Amino acid sequence: MKKKLLALCAIIVGLSAHAQNFNKEINLKTGFTKSTIIYPFNAKETITGIAVTGAITFHSDTSFVRIIVNDGNDNVYMLYETYPILTIEKRFNFEYECEETSFLNDYHPVELQILVRDAQVSIDKISLSNEKNVTAIELNQIKRLETNRLKLAAVQAYIERKGLLWTAKETNLSQMTYSSKAEFWGQGYVSYGYEYYSGGIYSMFAPSDFTKVGRACKDCHDFVDNFDWRNRHGANNPASPYYDGDVNGSGWITPVVCQGGGCWYNNHYHCNTDQSTCASWGGTWQQAATCWAFGPVVYVVS
Repeated sequence: MKKKLLALCAIIVGLSAHAQNFNKEINLKTGFTKSTIIYPFNAKETITGIAVTGAITFHSDTSFVRIIVNDGNDNVYMLYETYPILTIEKRFNFEYECEETSFLNDYHPVELQILVRDAQVSIDKISLSNEKNVTAIELNQIKRLETNRLKLAAVQAYIERKGLLWTAKETNLSQMTYSSKAEFWGQGYVSYGYEYYSGGIYSMFAPSDFTKVGRACKDCHDFVDNFDWRNRHGANNPASPYYDGDVNGSGWITPVVCQGGGCWYNNHYHCNTDQSTCASWGGTWQQAATCWAFGPVVYVVS
């Protein structure tokens, strides 16, 4: 625990070392309970940094807030996002959040997009900077990665606190910018920490989060009780668009092939051919020995 705290302190020191000097403010003092787009900027103004300050109230374990800025030409940056996995508080303030907007090059913001899901967010002020920095790109990258590491630490602490069965670390997905993630997942995506997934069974909730007859249920979970590829999406139902035409109702299950030996002859692998027959053909007999691959059952939640 001490090592984790020291690491967090080091990250916070790094963040302060790259702090932007915000020299202008837009007083907003407006609350939002649903996703909204506002236009608080002077379209002719060139800025080099944007931050937001305000307060948030979560209404459930799946609450979510994200604030992004757009210049009208699809140059989109994320100022702030949060959800219950990232904080233990249900009501809290945030100050000068600028995950991807601390240092920008001659940016012309047009709109502020506030994504709200089962939460309330009030934005007190928008802070701007017009001071140019020749290393803006490098500093912005450092700030974004440092904020990302703070998020990862929060996700890891949540997993440990809840006793979840998955692990989190930096991944190629977590290191993407917001715009790249939006292109990957679609606009308005909500990941709930999944970009940090590195192994195990992903879940937002522990068994103790579920209730049964008004009480915490330690044996409950949010996984499916069973899974069968034969009837998934109605694949064994003639009325389903996924029906494969197999009257035996195999659904997504393909026929079992080549679990025994075979013969490579005439540029073709002849499955389940015995060795003597293969020799009489003048082919090369090979022991497939693949039956072990049919044993594992893949557990899929979809």
